[in-house]
Amino acid sequence: MPDHDDRAAIEAASRGDASGLAALYDAYAPLLFGVAQRILGDRSLAEEVLRDVFLEIWTKSASYDASGCSVRVWLLMHLRQRSLERLRSGKVGKMVSMEDTQIAYVVGDDEDPALTPAREQIQRIIDLLPPKQRNMLQLAYFEGLSSEQIGARTKVPTTRVASEIANALSVIRDAYSE
Repeated sequence: MPDHDDRAAIEAASRGDASGLAALYDAYAPLLFGVAQRILGDRSLAEEVLRDVFLEIWTKSASYDASGCSVRVWLLMHLRQRSLERLRSGKVGKMVSMEDTQIAYVVGDDEDPALTPAREQIQRIIDLLPPKQRNMLQLAYFEGLSSEQIGARTKVPTTRVASEIANALSVIRDAYSE
């Protein structure tokens, strides 16, 4: 568990209390920055996106719905969306290569040690996926490519891409829930 209360922090931010936003920033900025840098492949753009996301969180924290997902997941969803928008805008000069992109890099080194066993279990499951499925997941997550775009890049029919990604996610979900 984090050493602060995520819900209390997001509620404080929604009331205009900067200490709530500061608590979220302290807890999640390293993780979010790491994800942005992996998606964008550029440190300065990742810093810009991180700043933009926290500005957005400051203005939209009242829209957070605790029944929908955890604060961490909500922050990651916002970050990924902004990173992909920046990637698609053409303002990114350097793309991350497939060889450098690994799902394991999504996790920050300073993450709560209590999460390590779960993270390691998920990584072991991902490592067992066939390389083609792993690559398709990476293209979808880190580059935000559609099934059609992944198919064009991998020379695999679009329906097969969608099926492979769905199968991979099913395997991860089933193996993790065991």
